[in-house]
Amino acid sequence: MRQRWASAAPRSSRRLRCNGSCSLVAAGRNSGDGRRYAAAQSREHGMERAHEVPPPVYRSETTTVQAGHEPAGAPRPAHRGGSAGSRGSLRMRLTGIAMLTCLASLLLAMTASVVHDVSAQRRRRQLELQMLAQLAADNVAPALVFADATGARDVLRALQRVPFVRAARVRDAEGRTLAQWRSTTPRPAGATGVRLRQPIVVDHETVGELRLFGTLPSVRATLEHVLPTTFAIWVFATAFALLVARRLFRPIARQLGELMRVTARVADHADYEIRAEAFETGGELARFTERLNQMIAAIGRVVAQLRASESFNRVVLETVPEGVVTVDARGRVAAHNHAFARTVDEAQRPQLGRPIAQILAPDELARLFDVEHDGPRTSEGVALRGDRRVPVEVTTAAITLGADAYVVGVVRDLTEQKAAQARVAQLHEQLLHASREAGMAEVAIEVLHNIGNVLNSVGISARAVAHRVRASRLSSLRRLVELLREHRDDLAAFLASERGALVLPFLERALEALEHEQRQILDETERMRQHLDRIEQIVHEQNRHVTHVTVQAPCRPDRLTQAVLSRLSRQLATLEVVAGDCPETPVLLDRHKTERLLGSVLRYAAAALEAVGAASRRVALEVVREDDALCWCVTLPCAPACAAVREAFVQRCDAAASPATGLLHDAYYEAVAMGGRLEIEAAGADTTRVVLRLPVRAEPATPPHGDATGHADRARSEPVAGAGREHRAAARPIRDSDTPRPAA
Repeated sequence: MRQRWASAAPRSSRRLRCNGSCSLVAAGRNSGDGRRYAAAQSREHGMERAHEVPPPVYRSETTTVQAGHEPAGAPRPAHRGGSAGSRGSLRMRLTGIAMLTCLASLLLAMTASVVHDVSAQRRRRQLELQMLAQLAADNVAPALVFADATGARDVLRALQRVPFVRAARVRDAEGRTLAQWRSTTPRPAGATGVRLRQPIVVDHETVGELRLFGTLPSVRATLEHVLPTTFAIWVFATAFALLVARRLFRPIARQLGELMRVTARVADHADYEIRAEAFETGGELARFTERLNQMIAAIGRVVAQLRASESFNRVVLETVPEGVVTVDARGRVAAHNHAFARTVDEAQRPQLGRPIAQILAPDELARLFDVEHDGPRTSEGVALRGDRRVPVEVTTAAITLGADAYVVGVVRDLTEQKAAQARVAQLHEQLLHASREAGMAEVAIEVLHNIGNVLNSVGISARAVAHRVRASRLSSLRRLVELLREHRDDLAAFLASERGALVLPFLERALEALEHEQRQILDETERMRQHLDRIEQIVHEQNRHVTHVTVQAPCRPDRLTQAVLSRLSRQLATLEVVAGDCPETPVLLDRHKTERLLGSVLRYAAAALEAVGAASRRVALEVVREDDALCWCVTLPCAPACAAVREAFVQRCDAAASPATGLLHDAYYEAVAMGGRLEIEAAGADTTRVVLRLPVRAEPATPPHGDATGHADRARSEPVAGAGREHRAAARPIRDSDTPRPAA
């Protein structure tokens, strides 16, 4: 038994959407697996997606659905490709694989046979030439002993009956040619020549030598003789292999066709009662068929379990007091329980298909149901219950089921909680007021730097001066000087000439042009000075309105230090920070400003070591708690600069010329405004220590409301790097007289 949807949707398209929507809020592994399986089946066979028709709400009516059967009239897409065509295609593929294997084997074997025949024929020809040379040497031996040249030529002339012998020559022991013979027939095309030397021996004594010149058979001629027979054998073997392969693959194709029929029935009609028939026993296909039947039976059992799990999940969903709603990718309600309907509608009417933005307000709360967000999200807002606005808390999580994305939300009514929190809000009013003043102070500080228009005017004037200088007529004067240098030996004659008479008028015009350029440059310079005076005036006027407001909140020093190191991990990539023990007791301080000051000190350490080219980039960081202050001591492995006082990096600091010192220039004033100190001292002969000391107060025993450390401290709960090491000695008191300028 299972509950069904109360909807006007067609019964044929109801089952898939019911399974999908229930799985959105179902608890359990089986429900999710079944939904993914159903989604995979729908994608493979073109099944209609669930989000096209929103799933309706539950109601208490029940109906009985048999496992493995679909409602009557449920549409199912046709299977892609008929079974006969598939069997024919599979048979052709198997036959083709077998034929390719057979053809490759035959081709390899016949190639090896042809190569062997060619090699064997050439070896036989060499043996025949050796035998002929031996016979000819034996026959010509008497003629050589008696120096009978005519008899020797007759013996050699007898070799002309052998077509592959091209020439022969007989020499005596002194190397004189007694007789020789050369064939008059043309040499066969492609034949390879070979030469043999056969000694002529009489009574165990070498009396001469016979040289025989022959030819080996060409590879082409041998192939022309062998290939026709080889090709005929190859054709016959191929035809025989084709017949055998078709006969052997017939039962395999029959069994595979049966398997395809069964799988198509399961995929198209969800028939998990069907089983495949095995046409043979003991083979791999028989075992595969048995495994397939077992898999179909297991899927049927899983589907039955999923349906039972869906019924259980529906009951659980209706019993929870919080409203549960499912929103599709288009932002419309896909499913919900009765608690959600009670929360957003006094008449408890179904909300299916309505945009979530029309139910929940403001828009930021409705954006929680955006499927693009990852991870659980919680926020508070109001739900529109007719003319009333009900405070609610919404927790959402995005899920993906197959190709569809949904957002599941839990809506909790906060009417009673808001009434209790109203009294707590009054206690925090002073803190909120101080926070607003701190924000206004930060805005005022930012306004001091809002002098971009004046700086743009300064830049325009500077570019105008540069343009005037580049466009000056100094090049014409340079050409005049070069002309005078060429005529320095006869300068008087040159000035008296026609060209020399033009020098004085040219100098007068050049002087006028240079005076005009000088006036323009002076005008632009005066404008730049006026702009700079305006900048100074703006800074002077805004400084009178600046008030330093510090908003203190409970914070753990170890988590604050770890947060700074984590945020500056990329900027401090070249720096090795060794952190000692850090106090874990929460204290009251301005977290934002403290993080900014500590970051400036660490960036100064990295820039200072980079400027002096220190071999070691290892920096020690210690956090020391005093009675009413907290000190961050950063020790640098570089010698401090001598003959410098605090004004070197506070009052006369050039941040552009020394970026490292410029970091401390701004941090010093901010530390003083917070009631603290930022100083540099010589910790040794080759070490420098930068100390940031800020006043703190102990955290109250009972916070006004909840955990005052905030979400940032809870998120940064990792211990400081190096925590647990032996605590070093506390920093000695810092004096104004030993604050040398940094080495950078």
